[in-house]
Order: sequence, then structure tokens, then C-alpha cells
Amino acid sequence: MSDLTDFNDRYHRIKSASAVFQKGIYHLFLLKRVEPKELSGQILRLYQCIFQLCLSQLLLDFDYKLAPDRLPKRLTRLCKDPKQPTRNEIDPAAIITHSVFEDGQWSGFKAGNKLHSSSKQSLSLIKRIVNTRHNLTYRPFMLNSHWDDCTLIDLLKVAPTVDETERSYQEFIEAVTNIAVEENEEIDKGIDLSKPPSRQFFARTFLAEIFMVYKDIRDDRPTETLLLTYARMLNPEDATLLNQLKDYRNQLLALEKNRSIFWVPEEFRASEL
Repeated sequence: MSDLTDFNDRYHRIKSASAVFQKGIYHLFLLKRVEPKELSGQILRLYQCIFQLCLSQLLLDFDYKLAPDRLPKRLTRLCKDPKQPTRNEIDPAAIITHSVFEDGQWSGFKAGNKLHSSSKQSLSLIKRIVNTRHNLTYRPFMLNSHWDDCTLIDLLKVAPTVDETERSYQEFIEAVTNIAVEENEEIDKGIDLSKPPSRQFFARTFLAEIFMVYKDIRDDRPTETLLLTYARMLNPEDATLLNQLKDYRNQLLALEKNRSIFWVPEEFRASEL
């Protein structure tokens, strides 16, 4: 298999996982920033937020193999060779569908893995909200003159709260941070390059990507992190929101406590990224 067509390339999956996680931070931030008066919009955004968390963890589970042959035609037709899409053209995250979590195709990290507890918690949240989301999105409110959608009342009662979801994000990032500390300690001890690595390092790269600064090749957007670019596209000219988002990200990551673990470009302060 060509390297470019290998969607299971670990470095590429790590970068994709970090990007997905940052999108989840954005949606979590909006849920925390403004408490909606009605639940419909909150449930849909909450589902997306939890899905992003599950997806980022799945991408870090290298035992779960991605199958690019299942890509929909709407994506492959954009590739130079639709029969052989490359990861430069399609992000690995695009291969994962919602059914992977809803049908239990991925059951989380194996017992003993430091991300096992976090993944199980995230999956429990998505199972509690998926039917509520589907009910709101797909089911008719009335059918044959009967109140067929009364199940929504009960589904709303078991849907996760925003605070529960935030705690799940915090549990995940704390676990990743602890793994990054261990990786740094192992590197400081010295690595014998003549031997295969004892394990795959991933946490350091995942965290570093959160503060990676990207320059837009079209030169029509600022040079900034992926999180801010994503938020800026959806909230043009809202400088207040962007500043609040940066503060929330730093608080969620416990940046002040873990500053030595995160790699932040020297020419920037974290509050500016």
C-alpha cells in the first residue's frame, strides 16, 4: 500500500484527532457560553460535541483500522483518482460515520489502556443522546393524527448535561496530558534508536497540534490555530467571541498548570493563539 493511500498512518491520524478535538472544544464553548432557552438547538449541538470527542479518541486507537474503500462517492469524486483516494485529499476523520459509535462497532480503548475510562465515558454519553438527536431530526411530530413523538419527553430526561460533557472532555485531556508527561520522561532518559520503540508516542503530538499555527495559503485569513480559524469562519468579525474561546480553551486544558507539557511557538503567547 502506498504511504499516501494508507489512512492508518499514525501521524496523520494523530493530527486529524487533534483537529477534531478542537472542533469539539468550539461547540462545547458555545454550549457553556450561552444557555439556550429551548432544548432543540442545544441537543443537536451537544450531540455534535460528544461525537467529536468520541471521534478524536477513536482516531487515537490505532488498533481500530480505517477502511477507505467505504468512502462515499461524494468524497472520492473530488480526488485526482477517485478509485485511489489519498489522505492528502481526504481527512481520515471523514471515513468514520456516526454508526460506528451508535452500533457499537468501536467499544473504546481496551482495558489497561490509560484512555480506557475516558473512552467508555464518552461512549456512554453518546448512547444517551443519540436517540434524542434522531427523534428531533428525523421523526415526525404527529403521525396519523396520533401523538407519536411522546417518547421525546422521556429521551430528554436521560440526555447528558453540558456539565457532564465538559467533565468528559476534561477527563480525556487529563489522561492525554498524563501520557505526554510519561512520553517526555521516556525521551529524557534517552531512546535507543537501534531498537524498535516500546510503544507509539502520540500524546505529545496531539497536544502540540492544538497550538500549531497555520498560515492560510490564500492569504485572506489570519495566521492562527485551527480552532480560531474554525470559529472565525462561523463567527465573522466577532473578536469578543474569539477572545473568550481562547480563554476557555486554555482553562479546559489547564494550561497554566501544564504549560511545560504544551508546545507553544515562542513568538506567540498562548493567549494570542
